Amino acid sequence: MLDQRLAKAKAAVGKATTRLEYKRNDLDRFKAMLDAGFISRREFDIAEEEKAVREQEVEEAEAELKMVLADDLAEVRNRLAIAEKELDETKGRLTVLLAGSRQEEIEGAEAELARLTAQQVYLEEQLRLLTVRSPHAGMVTTPALELKQMIGKHVMKGDLIAEVHELKTTTVEIMISEQDIGDVQIGQSVVLKARAYPLDSLVGKVTSIATTAAAAAPEKEEIREGKTVLVTTQVDNSSLLLKPEMSGYAKVFCGERSIFELITRRIARYIRIEFWSWW
Repeated sequence: MLDQRLAKAKAAVGKATTRLEYKRNDLDRFKAMLDAGFISRREFDIAEEEKAVREQEVEEAEAELKMVLADDLAEVRNRLAIAEKELDETKGRLTVLLAGSRQEEIEGAEAELARLTAQQVYLEEQLRLLTVRSPHAGMVTTPALELKQMIGKHVMKGDLIAEVHELKTTTVEIMISEQDIGDVQIGQSVVLKARAYPLDSLVGKVTSIATTAAAAAPEKEEIREGKTVLVTTQVDNSSLLLKPEMSGYAKVFCGERSIFELITRRIARYIRIEFWSWW
């Protein structure tokens, strides 16, 4: 009966989630029609009310699933307690039988003891599997909403449940134009500023330079053309300011240069490469 309730609760959550998704799509379509003047405001309000009803259905279905899962866990623990009690009683009977009983009775008691021991091991393993441990230390960065949506889902060994990042030492990726990568070397100092913390500077060193170049990302306005090379650096993030997927700017110190060289370097590069290719 518990398995049936669990399957029914999961199906209800899936059905309610699907209906909510359809209603959200309808609401987006109604919003576009409202902006275009094809429907009235009341029709749009009715669609919003229906979406709210679907959201309430999802919450109720998820609450029911949580109750079933809690009952399932309580049932496993109760079965384990009963198995342990039966195991103790069987051990006691075996002790009495060993004191003076027939061989077949002793063998039967030993078989029962072996069965109960195997059942106890199985139930303890089921309880152990309910606790998920990360193979590496760090901080869970998966949003709480996504973790909540994992409740009741069937996962296989190796499936991603949550992301854990070690944030005290952070690896930062820097996209450098292929025109400037010739000046970058491993070990050079790097200073970074995250967009979220413009007053704070983080210091690191170049730890690796990619062996291949890639096309510049469309959002990189500072890289007008050509390709980029990925450069990585590690910085001390014990303050936990940096978070995964943050962005900002970085400066790599490639040695001292004269002002004249800095001003004319792009022109000189153009002449040495573009003019050379003409001949």
